[in-house]
Amino acid sequence: MTAVAPRTALAQACGALCTEWQADAAKRRSISGTDAGADVLDWCASALREAMAVALDDDAELTVEEYGALHGRPASTVRRWCARGDVRARRDGAHWKIRRGEPAPTFGTRVPDLPRSA
Repeated sequence: MTAVAPRTALAQACGALCTEWQADAAKRRSISGTDAGADVLDWCASALREAMAVALDDDAELTVEEYGALHGRPASTVRRWCARGDVRARRDGAHWKIRRGEPAPTFGTRVPDLPRSA
């Protein structure tokens, strides 16, 4: 038996759940053409598929505002992290770009600043 990476297993489980919801919606619609429950199942399946596609794209580049929203931090904090090298980021003109998969710094992991020359 081949081991499956946790991300792949999660993606497969979510995909199976979406397929099940859509099958349930089709079954409900075969009984009644207008079914609010079926509409909700279809909407949820579509929303989950879209969210998983975005979440699994670790290489997508985010702005400091997007990265901050993802990690619950203000953009000013993320800019400071980028400038200090606490997160790997690249400059795109005047703006920072950060990979979605880049982990946010945790307390106590900051690399100390270099001493300033007199």
